This record gives sequence, structure tokens and C-alpha cells, in this order.
Amino acid sequence: MTEGKRIDVAVIGGGPAGYAAALAAARHGASVALAEPERLGGTCVHWSCIPTNVLLAGAHVSLEARELAFLGVIEAGDGVVMARLSARREALVRVLSGGVAGALRNAGVEVLPGRAALHSPSALTVGLQDGTAVDFDAGSVVLAAGARWALPGFDGIGAERVLTAD
Repeated sequence: MTEGKRIDVAVIGGGPAGYAAALAAARHGASVALAEPERLGGTCVHWSCIPTNVLLAGAHVSLEARELAFLGVIEAGDGVVMARLSARREALVRVLSGGVAGALRNAGVEVLPGRAALHSPSALTVGLQDGTAVDFDAGSVVLAAGARWALPGFDGIGAERVLTAD
């Protein structure tokens, strides 16, 4: 752990911006710690970009197959098997998340599974998932805390009818 040490770069957030910043800093020889309270890869890998694109690609191919079957070019089956498509999505997310973790490990980035709090421009505390905390100073801090969905307010449409990547 980095307890009591000064590191070159602290990255808060393990999504695409955070892990890219951590890897770039490590490539340039910096000592790097990355704090992520949930899952490496962030919203993009786990809930948004990747899972959504897998589902959209499956739907697109299914619709194309139905159109070609209608034209008599191919014989189409029953369509998308959602359980298998969901399993593919979950497997791809596992592979990509594992790849991020492996890249960080191989680059020598210290991953801290917890939520970071800044006390000054260089002093941080990371409350770890095991209930302990790590305090350290960093020469630079990258804030890559990610995003959350904000449901739009549409008159007459309840929140239960709005579909998000979550």
C-alpha cells in the first residue's frame, strides 16, 4: 500500500478516462495509485457502451436476418435468444474488465478498491472496501469520477417507462 508515502499521480475513478490516465502516467515512469469504489472499467464497460452495443448488434443482425428471410434469400430461425445474447454480453464485460485490471497490474499501477476523498490539492484518503483507509500525498491528482444517468423529465411519462443502460 501507499500508506505514508508520496506518489506521483493519484487517479480517482477506474473508468475509461481514469484507467487511460493511470496507464499513461505509468508508461512515463510515474508511481500511480488508482481508486475505484465499484468496478474497473466503469459505466462504459459494465452498464453503458459495451453492453448496449452487444444488445444492439444482436437486435440489428436479427432484423437483417428477418428481412432477408422475407425476401427468400435465407431461412431465418426464431430470432434472438435473449438468454444467450445476455450471456455473451456478460462474458464480454468480464473479459474487458479483466483486461483493464491486468493492464493496470502489468503497468505497476496500485489499484485501491474504495472511495477517494481529497483533503487538499495533494492529500487524499481512500476508504477501502474492507473498512480500512489509506492516506497519502500525490504530486498530481486526476479526477475521472465518471457519470450517472439523470432521467429526463417528460410530461406524462413515468420514470418506470424510461429505459437506461442500467
